Amino acid sequence: MDKIQLHSQQIVEGILHLIETARNRVAVYVNAETTLLYFEIGRYINQELRTDARAPYGAKILATVSQELTIKYGKGYTYTALTRMSKVAKVFNNSIAPC
Repeated sequence: MDKIQLHSQQIVEGILHLIETARNRVAVYVNAETTLLYFEIGRYINQELRTDARAPYGAKILATVSQELTIKYGKGYTYTALTRMSKVAKVFNNSIAPC
């Protein structure tokens, strides 16, 4: 391998390392933001629908909300997903906070 090929290969490897490192950081950031989003959605649901006055029909409202969100954003916002978000928010209460 001549000097030009060797230097080119080193540059490519260096750039590949930068790209992979950045991709890993992005994945960690996106996962953290998604987790925080789901927690905040759960907390919001709990504030808006889980009061004593709304409890009897809260499940029906949540079903309607989930249908609309699923149409707009996809499977991640099904009724089951929203109820899980609500449960997680109850379990962790205020122990998850934005940084």
